[in-house]
Amino acid sequence: MMGLAIDILVSVLLVVTIGYAAVLNRRLKRLRDEEDIMRATVQELINSSALADRALKELRAMAETSDAVLKARLMEAETMTGRLDQATERSNTALSRLGAAGVPIPDAPKPTIREQAEKQAFHGSKPETDTVAISPAFANLRESALRLSARAQQ
Repeated sequence: MMGLAIDILVSVLLVVTIGYAAVLNRRLKRLRDEEDIMRATVQELINSSALADRALKELRAMAETSDAVLKARLMEAETMTGRLDQATERSNTALSRLGAAGVPIPDAPKPTIREQAEKQAFHGSKPETDTVAISPAFANLRESALRLSARAQQ
Protein backbone atom coordinates (compact mmCIF):
# COMPACT_ATOMS: atom_id res chain seq x y z
CA MET A 1 0.00 0.00 0.00
CA MET A 2 2.78 2.34 0.84
CA GLY A 3 4.44 1.44 -2.42
CA LEU A 4 1.29 2.32 -4.32
CA ALA A 5 1.02 5.75 -2.63
CA ILE A 6 4.63 6.46 -3.47
CA ASP A 7 4.05 5.42 -7.10
CA ILE A 8 1.00 7.70 -7.34
CA LEU A 9 2.94 10.58 -5.78
CA VAL A 10 5.83 10.06 -8.19
CA SER A 11 3.35 9.90 -11.13
CA VAL A 12 1.69 13.15 -10.06
CA LEU A 13 5.06 14.83 -9.66
CA LEU A 14 6.10 13.49 -13.07
CA VAL A 15 2.93 14.92 -14.72
CA VAL A 16 3.49 18.29 -13.00
CA THR A 17 7.13 18.27 -14.15
CA ILE A 18 6.11 17.45 -17.76
CA GLY A 19 3.50 20.26 -17.69
CA TYR A 20 6.02 22.71 -16.29
CA ALA A 21 8.57 21.64 -18.93
CA ALA A 22 5.94 22.26 -21.65
CA VAL A 23 5.23 25.75 -20.28
CA LEU A 24 8.97 26.49 -20.12
CA ASN A 25 9.40 25.18 -23.68
CA ARG A 26 6.67 27.57 -24.96
CA ARG A 27 8.27 30.49 -23.13
CA LEU A 28 11.72 29.63 -24.50
CA LYS A 29 10.30 29.36 -28.03
CA ARG A 30 8.65 32.79 -27.65
CA LEU A 31 11.94 34.20 -26.33
CA ARG A 32 13.83 32.79 -29.33
CA ASP A 33 11.26 34.32 -31.70
CA GLU A 34 11.61 37.66 -29.95
CA GLU A 35 15.39 37.29 -30.17
CA ASP A 36 15.11 37.12 -33.96
CA ILE A 37 12.93 40.21 -33.95
CA MET A 38 15.38 41.96 -31.63
CA ARG A 39 18.31 41.05 -33.91
CA ALA A 40 16.44 42.48 -36.90
CA THR A 41 15.68 45.64 -34.92
CA VAL A 42 19.32 46.00 -33.86
CA GLN A 43 20.44 45.51 -37.48
CA GLU A 44 18.03 48.23 -38.63
CA LEU A 45 19.35 50.51 -35.92
CA ILE A 46 22.93 49.88 -37.06
CA ASN A 47 21.98 50.60 -40.68
CA SER A 48 20.13 53.78 -39.67
CA SER A 49 23.04 55.05 -37.61
CA ALA A 50 25.44 54.36 -40.50
CA LEU A 51 23.13 56.27 -42.86
CA ALA A 52 22.88 59.15 -40.39
CA ASP A 53 26.66 59.20 -40.04
CA ARG A 54 27.10 59.43 -43.81
CA ALA A 55 24.47 62.18 -44.03
CA LEU A 56 26.20 64.09 -41.24
CA LYS A 57 29.55 63.88 -43.03
CA GLU A 58 27.95 65.12 -46.25
CA LEU A 59 26.29 67.95 -44.35
CA ARG A 60 29.62 68.97 -42.82
CA ALA A 61 31.26 68.91 -46.25
CA MET A 62 28.44 71.05 -47.68
CA ALA A 63 28.74 73.50 -44.79
CA GLU A 64 32.49 73.81 -45.34
CA THR A 65 31.98 74.34 -49.07
CA SER A 66 29.27 76.94 -48.42
CA ASP A 67 31.53 78.68 -45.93
CA ALA A 68 34.38 78.82 -48.42
CA VAL A 69 32.09 80.14 -51.17
CA LEU A 70 30.64 82.75 -48.83
CA LYS A 71 34.09 83.90 -47.74
CA ALA A 72 35.18 84.18 -51.37
CA ARG A 73 32.08 86.20 -52.25
CA LEU A 74 32.58 88.48 -49.25
CA MET A 75 36.18 89.11 -50.25
CA GLU A 76 35.04 89.82 -53.80
CA ALA A 77 32.38 92.21 -52.49
CA GLU A 78 34.94 94.01 -50.32
CA THR A 79 37.26 94.33 -53.31
CA MET A 80 34.43 95.66 -55.45
CA THR A 81 33.44 98.12 -52.71
CA GLY A 82 37.01 99.39 -52.60
CA ARG A 83 37.05 99.81 -56.37
CA LEU A 84 33.72 101.64 -56.28
CA ASP A 85 34.99 103.93 -53.53
CA GLN A 86 38.09 104.71 -55.59
CA ALA A 87 35.97 105.36 -58.69
CA THR A 88 33.68 107.65 -56.69
CA GLU A 89 36.66 109.57 -55.36
CA ARG A 90 38.13 109.93 -58.85
CA SER A 91 34.80 111.13 -60.26
CA ASN A 92 34.37 113.62 -57.39
CA THR A 93 37.89 114.90 -58.03
CA ALA A 94 37.16 115.21 -61.75
CA LEU A 95 33.91 117.08 -61.01
CA SER A 96 35.77 119.42 -58.68
CA ARG A 97 38.38 120.13 -61.36
CA LEU A 98 35.68 120.74 -63.96
CA GLY A 99 33.84 123.07 -61.59
CA ALA A 100 37.08 124.93 -60.85
CA ALA A 101 37.72 125.25 -64.59
CA GLY A 102 34.32 126.91 -65.02
CA VAL A 103 32.64 124.04 -66.86
CA PRO A 104 28.93 123.94 -65.96
CA ILE A 105 28.05 120.73 -64.16
CA PRO A 106 24.49 119.48 -64.50
CA ASP A 107 22.61 118.55 -61.33
CA ALA A 108 22.85 114.93 -60.39
CA PRO A 109 19.64 113.02 -61.13
CA LYS A 110 17.45 112.50 -58.09
CA PRO A 111 17.19 108.92 -56.92
CA THR A 112 13.91 107.17 -57.63
CA ILE A 113 11.56 105.99 -54.90
CA ARG A 114 12.72 102.45 -55.56
CA GLU A 115 16.38 103.40 -55.13
CA GLN A 116 15.51 105.17 -51.88
CA ALA A 117 13.61 102.08 -50.66
CA GLU A 118 16.58 99.88 -51.54
CA LYS A 119 18.87 102.26 -49.69
CA GLN A 120 16.56 102.15 -46.68
CA ALA A 121 16.41 98.36 -46.75
CA PHE A 122 20.18 98.01 -47.12
CA HIS A 123 21.40 100.80 -44.84
CA GLY A 124 18.40 101.19 -42.55
CA SER A 125 17.99 104.88 -43.43
CA LYS A 126 14.73 106.64 -44.12
CA PRO A 127 13.98 107.86 -47.64
CA GLU A 128 14.47 111.56 -48.22
CA THR A 129 11.15 112.72 -49.70
CA ASP A 130 12.53 116.05 -50.89
CA THR A 131 15.22 114.43 -53.02
CA VAL A 132 13.14 111.57 -54.42
CA ALA A 133 12.36 111.67 -58.13
CA ILE A 134 8.64 111.39 -58.73
CA SER A 135 7.11 109.96 -61.88
CA PRO A 136 5.22 112.49 -64.05
CA ALA A 137 1.90 110.71 -63.53
CA PHE A 138 2.34 110.84 -59.76
CA ALA A 139 3.39 114.50 -59.96
CA ASN A 140 0.19 115.35 -61.89
CA LEU A 141 -1.90 113.41 -59.41
CA ARG A 142 -0.19 115.20 -56.54
CA GLU A 143 -0.77 118.62 -58.13
CA SER A 144 -4.44 117.80 -58.68
CA ALA A 145 -4.81 116.70 -55.07
CA LEU A 146 -3.16 119.92 -53.85
CA ARG A 147 -5.49 122.04 -56.04
CA LEU A 148 -8.53 120.17 -54.75
CA SER A 149 -7.47 120.61 -51.14
CA ALA A 150 -6.88 124.35 -51.80
CA ARG A 151 -10.40 124.67 -53.25
CA ALA A 152 -11.88 122.78 -50.33
CA GLN A 153 -10.24 125.18 -47.89
CA GLN A 154 -11.75 128.20 -49.69
